Amino acid sequence: MSSSKINIMSEEDSPIWRIKYRPKKLSEIKNLFPKLYEQLKGFIQSNNFPHLMLIGPPGSGKTMIGELIAREILGKEFTMNSKILYADDPIGKAERNESKRQGRVSSKMLGSGAGSQKNFRPFIQIRVRPFVSTKKFGKSPFKILIIKNFHDLDVEQQGFRRIMERYSRNCRMILITDRISSIIDPIVSRCQLLLVPYLPDFKFNKLIKTICDQEKIPIKLDVIEYIRHMSEKNIGKALDLLQITKIKYNELSLDSLSKVYSMITDRGILNLISLTMQGDVKSLRTKVRSIFQNQNLSKDEILFEMSKRIADMPLEPHVQALYLELIANTDFGALDSQSDEIQLLNLLIQMNMIGKMNFN
Repeated sequence: MSSSKINIMSEEDSPIWRIKYRPKKLSEIKNLFPKLYEQLKGFIQSNNFPHLMLIGPPGSGKTMIGELIAREILGKEFTMNSKILYADDPIGKAERNESKRQGRVSSKMLGSGAGSQKNFRPFIQIRVRPFVSTKKFGKSPFKILIIKNFHDLDVEQQGFRRIMERYSRNCRMILITDRISSIIDPIVSRCQLLLVPYLPDFKFNKLIKTICDQEKIPIKLDVIEYIRHMSEKNIGKALDLLQITKIKYNELSLDSLSKVYSMITDRGILNLISLTMQGDVKSLRTKVRSIFQNQNLSKDEILFEMSKRIADMPLEPHVQALYLELIANTDFGALDSQSDEIQLLNLLIQMNMIGKMNFN
């Protein structure tokens, strides 16, 4: 009986540039983040670290650095002893039902709590607790849980604080956030804070040039400067824009990059405006989340593109003015907002209400 060999594609062989050029070892970020690297090197040498909170703007590399720490500490047991959760992932109906079921105390039990219902938080009870409470695998010093967008936990943060205290010996937490002001003090005080800034302009430019050289693609400085501006120094977003442009036009120029950028942003924004006119709130929420997470657009980019699209639409002047005023107010009010997603969704619902009053 002949055996067949299965070839597993490594990250180095990935056709997607943001994966292919993602650092695989902590030493690879030494020149990018020298001060941060020196802090992290001490953790690796001691094979130990406290709960960490990585703070920085979107796309600065916080999650990548969290993963590198976990890989260095856990080694071959990384897959078994680490987990990444997204605090902003919606809780499903099945998870809510399971959380309620686990909180139900049988009436056959003895004591005053018999027949009562405990109010377990689904994210903690269903997603976090099963991982942090089970024993580590192999010879790893502990398990590592990485939670992205931790600020979105909101009311569950108090419950998470107790989880951090109870299971700290068995599991270390790496919390990722770009809004530390939305995290309660008891959690902040239990973490060592690490700042992950955007790369300085010259380092961003050098990194993009190096990647283009490896791909054997000519690129000029003005093009790199344009990419840095349009991606807002987000390396992953910049590589996506570069790769899509190379595939579509087989060159990297200001003109080709502008066309691809407009194509990517316009398609998502036009769909968003269309859903707004239809008034499907559930689809709106899904689309807003998709634009933030998958298309890597910021709140400012979305509002800017929406204003351009609405200004070009064949609407009654007073309706057009109302829409643009709402966008301007949202842009101003979002300065103090803790959630860009909620602000944007609120804007779209208000736009839908104006549409109903004027078109129905």
